[in-house]
Amino acid sequence: MNLRLWQRCAVVLLAFALSSCGLVRTGYDQLDTLAYWWMDRYLDFNDSQKREVKADLKDWHAWHRSTQLPAYADFLAELQQMAKGDVSPPAACDAIVKARDQFETLVLQTAPQAATLALSLEPANLKRLRKKFAEEDKQWREKWLDVSAKELAEDRFDEWSNRSEFFYGRLSAAQKQAIRDAIARSALDPKISWMLRQRRQEDILATLEKIRKTKPSPTLAEAEIRALMERALHPDDPVGAEMRRNLFNEACANSAAMHKLSTPTQRKRAEEKLAGLEQDFRKLAAR
Repeated sequence: MNLRLWQRCAVVLLAFALSSCGLVRTGYDQLDTLAYWWMDRYLDFNDSQKREVKADLKDWHAWHRSTQLPAYADFLAELQQMAKGDVSPPAACDAIVKARDQFETLVLQTAPQAATLALSLEPANLKRLRKKFAEEDKQWREKWLDVSAKELAEDRFDEWSNRSEFFYGRLSAAQKQAIRDAIARSALDPKISWMLRQRRQEDILATLEKIRKTKPSPTLAEAEIRALMERALHPDDPVGAEMRRNLFNEACANSAAMHKLSTPTQRKRAEEKLAGLEQDFRKLAAR
């Protein structure tokens, strides 16, 4: 199975926590169907694969509803308390690590299903996957590499400010300037990200091709997929590792700094947004 697809399904799930409450309520119940449609675009499943993937996604969705939504709700309750006052960089780091751990749990849970699908892949599936990777690479380059530094900074500013305004509402001039300053000193290097992206794609394709050709036992196939997941989640490239470490530290400092600049009204809005998401997750978990 293509790890990246399962990761994207995980991202879809977590993205509901960053979207409007209405989307959480209306979209979550259809998530397995949306995820199937998304995955089929990358692999163009045959009839046998369709049945297997739909069943696996339904099971995964049920697991997520019963075990992960309550955990997300508890986490959101913690964030509500944090939103009431200033947040230190170490406290922000703790929250980011907790969210990252929840994401990794989500991804690793898919290993058995991903291995089953990997064993069923045919040359046509991998050809389709290579094509989709190439299409996405073109789009990625257009956004991150084939633009001027000024254009990239503006795009990042727009995305960052939009995310912030979802929780805080209208940003002040000081908050907007803080975002621009953070972007200007950021350790993010699109060239390094591109290199890591290509290595990850090559690893995915090589692993899937190996499983397709050798047809190992289900146990060995799952071991291969888990190893692939671990490499994707925790790359050992020293250059990439340094950038990721710096970006993590930036995220901690920037989150704390932005919250420190927030007004009482903005903090109240953020608390209410988090409370609404918490309530939605608890209601969905109880269905």
